[in-house]
Amino acid sequence: MARERYLVGVSKEELEYTPPPPPPSTFKEKWENFWYHYKWPAIVGVLVAVIVVVVIAQMAAKTRPDYTVCLVTQQELSLAATGRLEAEFAKVAKDRNEDGEVVVNIQVLNVSAEAGAQYATANRQAVTAHIVARDVLLFAFDPEYYTNILEPVMDKGVSFFVPLALDKKGISEDGTYWNWKESPLLKEADMQAMDVWPAVPTELYFGIRNVSLDSEKDTEEHQAHIALLQSFIAAHAE
Repeated sequence: MARERYLVGVSKEELEYTPPPPPPSTFKEKWENFWYHYKWPAIVGVLVAVIVVVVIAQMAAKTRPDYTVCLVTQQELSLAATGRLEAEFAKVAKDRNEDGEVVVNIQVLNVSAEAGAQYATANRQAVTAHIVARDVLLFAFDPEYYTNILEPVMDKGVSFFVPLALDKKGISEDGTYWNWKESPLLKEADMQAMDVWPAVPTELYFGIRNVSLDSEKDTEEHQAHIALLQSFIAAHAE
């Protein structure tokens, strides 16, 4: 009686055993079964793979610079001036990564409050990040930033820059940086171009970061940048 009570309203056909459908056997059936169950995961996986390939291709195609020069300024530089500076550094630089091309990358970080609070703050943080990471050795600082921000945090008797061993006009009293304010380079058309941003700063302190040299590679890197800046100063100082 209990069984009949539970089966009230259930047809005889519903009680008959229906075997499961056979698994797909042909390629078409297998593909249709896979696509039905895994369509969206497959689409997402393909998109991720495409993005990874594109990023890797872009990184492989991107020219790796032989040197990076960080300019910390109170204004922007024109595209013409930035390009001219990169070219002038490249003239006296070496192909350090031996890829057949000499590339010097100029990074301009405008730390002026007039550039906008968020923009200036981000650039100041970028300067700090370079200093902490030690991934940039050749800097050019706006005099106000160098005097008011960098010098006060240096230990007594320790300079942010290393001695340059040069006797040229514009070299600082302690011999660690070069102020380009009287360089003939500043008077040239590309350096005074007003295409997008103002012309170049009238004063910048160029120097090589004073860091501990913990390995032969560190020493070679440091010496290469010192040689680059010495050659650049020799070419453009009076």
